[in-house]
Amino acid sequence: AGEISFITRAYPNTNLNDVAGAVNEAFLRFEEEGFTQSDLDRIKAGIETNFYNGLSSVLGKAFQLAQYNIFADDPGYINKDIQKTLAVTKEDVMRVYEKY
Repeated sequence: AGEISFITRAYPNTNLNDVAGAVNEAFLRFEEEGFTQSDLDRIKAGIETNFYNGLSSVLGKAFQLAQYNIFADDPGYINKDIQKTLAVTKEDVMRVYEKY
């Protein structure tokens, strides 16, 4: 199970067909050129930073523990989740991209 989402913002008076074309072009470039290990490392570092920043307050910790309790039936899964994310490889990304 998983989720993917994209947020694209256009400046006022920008033709949305041009925006859609640029997004499609980016996907084609990704399919043709792929990405580097450095790209993946940078993205994972950002995810890890956001994860730990979310735990920097008591409220953030309580919210995350409650989320893991509800969705994983284990508040302790908080310790496993980030490790699974950090273990993702380039091959994992491409396999999932090609599948979905």
